[in-house]
Amino acid sequence: MNKYLFLLLLTIGSIKNVHAQNKIAGIVTTSSGEVLPGVTVLIKNTSTGTITNFDGEFSLNISDKNALIVFSYVGMISKEITYTGQDNIKVFLKEQANNLDEVVVIGYGAVKKKDLTGSVGSIKASVIAENKTPNLFDALQGRLSGVNITSESGAPGSGVNINIRGANSISGAGSPLFVIDGVQIDISEDEVAGSTMGSPSTMGPLSTINPQDIESIEVLKDASATAIYGSRGANGVIIITTKGGENGIATFEYTTSVGVSNANKRIDIIDPQTYIDYRNTREQNSNFTNIDTDGDGIPDTPRDFTNIANYDWQKEALRPAFTTNHMISATGGSKKSNYAAGVAFLNQEGIVKDNDYIKYSFRIKANHQQTEKLKFGFSLNSAFSELDGVANSGGADSYNGVVQYLVISNPWELPDQTLEDGASDQYISPMTLIEEGEKTTRLSRTRSSVYGEYKLSKSFRFRSLFGASVSNSKLKEFYNSQTSYGNRWEGRAVINQVESYSYNFSNVLTFNKKFKKKHYVNFIAGFEMAHYNFEKFLNDITNFEDESTGYNDISKGSVIKNYQSQRDVSNRMSYLSRLNYIFKGKYLFTASFRADGSDKFGENNRWGYFPGAAFAWRVNKEQFLKNITEISNLKLRVSYGKTGNERIPAYSYAAKMENTYYASNNITYFGMSPGSSANPNLKWETTTQYDAGIDIGLFQNRITITFDYYNKQTHDMLLNAPVPGQSGNSSQWINFGRVDNTGVEFSLSTVNIQVPNFSWKTDFNISKNNNTVKNI
Repeated sequence: MNKYLFLLLLTIGSIKNVHAQNKIAGIVTTSSGEVLPGVTVLIKNTSTGTITNFDGEFSLNISDKNALIVFSYVGMISKEITYTGQDNIKVFLKEQANNLDEVVVIGYGAVKKKDLTGSVGSIKASVIAENKTPNLFDALQGRLSGVNITSESGAPGSGVNINIRGANSISGAGSPLFVIDGVQIDISEDEVAGSTMGSPSTMGPLSTINPQDIESIEVLKDASATAIYGSRGANGVIIITTKGGENGIATFEYTTSVGVSNANKRIDIIDPQTYIDYRNTREQNSNFTNIDTDGDGIPDTPRDFTNIANYDWQKEALRPAFTTNHMISATGGSKKSNYAAGVAFLNQEGIVKDNDYIKYSFRIKANHQQTEKLKFGFSLNSAFSELDGVANSGGADSYNGVVQYLVISNPWELPDQTLEDGASDQYISPMTLIEEGEKTTRLSRTRSSVYGEYKLSKSFRFRSLFGASVSNSKLKEFYNSQTSYGNRWEGRAVINQVESYSYNFSNVLTFNKKFKKKHYVNFIAGFEMAHYNFEKFLNDITNFEDESTGYNDISKGSVIKNYQSQRDVSNRMSYLSRLNYIFKGKYLFTASFRADGSDKFGENNRWGYFPGAAFAWRVNKEQFLKNITEISNLKLRVSYGKTGNERIPAYSYAAKMENTYYASNNITYFGMSPGSSANPNLKWETTTQYDAGIDIGLFQNRITITFDYYNKQTHDMLLNAPVPGQSGNSSQWINFGRVDNTGVEFSLSTVNIQVPNFSWKTDFNISKNNNTVKNI
């Protein structure tokens, strides 16, 4: 009887629970009434949920009287609704500020992404943070179409080659202009003291930047975007904005990371016995395979290799390399002021033994709103780095670097072979370079800027900025007579020191005005001055009687192989203007003009003029597309512009004398002779660029597509050309030739899944560039 009673009660309880399951139905739309299919409808803190159908409708069973129902959709602000027993509801979701409303920094200003008329790539801090590399440019590789970044070597902190839309110039530097918190910097590897032996590759001038300090990076690619920088924009412009403070309580953050690197693939080499056979085949009776036993100077007895050690130099030299990174930052502020500060330390080992890189960096950035009209601020970034070890990937002096030696050096060490026996440095172990060679490269760089901005009226504001950069680099290296770099010189020491500083002072007046809700005008006009100073001093000493002190006492070397000093100074003055006009939010016009004057050119062509123009049409704003809700963005762009290049040595337009030596009565005398002839007509290298592009956004920008076609033509290239000897000179800087770059760029971004606590996004880009020398 009890058993039947229990079953009856259980059945009644189940029926009660069934009735407790209430059903709610409804529809989800935008604030303008458009239905939203695919909206996630979820009971908070449970796994119970559903999605809306193609008509935006849903139905859901609810058992909890106080349940919270969460509605979420990509591109919309999520909404929570408390269940109070209602059977049917209508939910409105508001649009989020999508990526089209992101602010993109351009030259001397910023615009919303949807209002861009030129070709501009942008990367935010969240993307950079995904890559834990200590090198900023490693984090950029592959992220932007048309931007090609390659490392000069695998050494920690090594320089990089950055190319935007192909190489324009033969003699002028091909790297883009960098603008860091308003400070304009031309990358110049000359600012890092380089080696005269081994590989010419060295630390990158911008390796001191901490990627975690970056707020955003914008890459200006087409001429309409870069023309505002005139003579400095021919190779593109990369604008870096560092993180600033936010109003609120002080926040402290400590970040650390540890990584390990290894050579995941080694180059196959022949085994030691095969190498002996190869040497016998190539050169019989050589000093390597034979020994001179009778003293006649002819190696005639085969060498016994059984008791001689052999090596795989790659195994001997390569190692797992660890990297540790530490950073402490602080941010905060009040209603009127905010600040951000941080210190960081990096210790990175190279995969070649005894090759190590350390970096210390410090930064501070502050802004203050003094009154409703006046605000000002400053930023300071300072870093010190040191690279120890001789590992490199090429060589000008011995035609090989350490990395190559690990592959091409013979696997046998023959200690009886010396230079006096007619042997060469091929018999010296490459490990002597690593273990006995000394090489240290130091680089310190400080960048700072201070600005003031005054609001003259509701539409006018004036901004003045002074930015400066100071760098100091010193290279010290010594190779004793037991190393392949030093044996022919009986020891060799090089000390190379480089110093540079630059500043730019810009003053910009900005006008912003919206007329009758249809017309928007933004106009800037400015004046700018820039100065650059570079100095270098080098000593190259050989023949050391005492090698114990290395480069710490080069007076022990008896022969001066080379010595030099150098100073270059250049100045530039600029006038600039740009007009942005938007009509009805769908027709976008941009026009800019810049005039640059540089003392690198003669009086006849000291000034260069660089115009730019662009037009964009937001087709999705037209009436015939308004009802197609699947298209979130459709913009067509065309642009044209001219930019210049002045990156040649100072005083190139002038005649120069060079050192020469002549003999008389068996005595060598020092003298001077004509070197390069003057060219008062030397002028700017000019690049003309055309661009056509399309931007597409689908399904609330869940899918975004960008396609560009460009055509660049570089005329009047700067070339240090040889001239006939009858002129009495050896060379002359001239304008000559033409190089074309044409190409296409395609990028695709998709949001595959976007639900609470989980998202999946995909980014893809591909580009092609054809570089053609039309005339040379």
